[in-house]
Amino acid sequence: MDNLKTMLASIHEILAAFTVIFLAEFADKTMLATVSLALLSKKPLPIVLVSTLAFTLANIVVVLCAYILRLIIEQQILLIVSSILFILFGLFYLKFKPRETRQIVYESAVPVFILVFTSELGDKTQLSILAMALSFSSILNVLIGSVLGYFALNMLTVLIFSKYVKVRLEKLTRIIGLIFITVGTVSLTYLLLK
Repeated sequence: MDNLKTMLASIHEILAAFTVIFLAEFADKTMLATVSLALLSKKPLPIVLVSTLAFTLANIVVVLCAYILRLIIEQQILLIVSSILFILFGLFYLKFKPRETRQIVYESAVPVFILVFTSELGDKTQLSILAMALSFSSILNVLIGSVLGYFALNMLTVLIFSKYVKVRLEKLTRIIGLIFITVGTVSLTYLLLK
């Protein structure tokens, strides 16, 4: 009976973490970065997997080292660096001229990892994960549910957009560049005026 209660509690925690992250990441800047770069690549799975890896590592770092990070790096600085990276990658994509799909996959993996990793540090999603990790019985349940929620949201969004949105590659890179610059500029402006 105790094993069944433990298993049900674990399932409840995983589903709760899944739901929180799925909803928290919807239309978040990391989701926009992942989905836009995955659509550019024409092979979305590697990009979504790299993004999910960055998300996972960033959140393992916070769950295990939150106290130390807060002592060393102020959250405001992390958010400013993340905003500047979005602007820089936006400028990069405005000038980016992809020659082939394969190039996009390799060239998008590094920016996606950097953007997601730095954007998650101190983000509302990460703070949610920290709160769940402190209150749930198992940190592992929190990480599993969070990673599954993040992956599911990004993959579902990529699949929907790739099926229903048809845009030329050159136009898509410009749109992505403008989105990145806008997100970075709005975030930076908000942080500096705060």
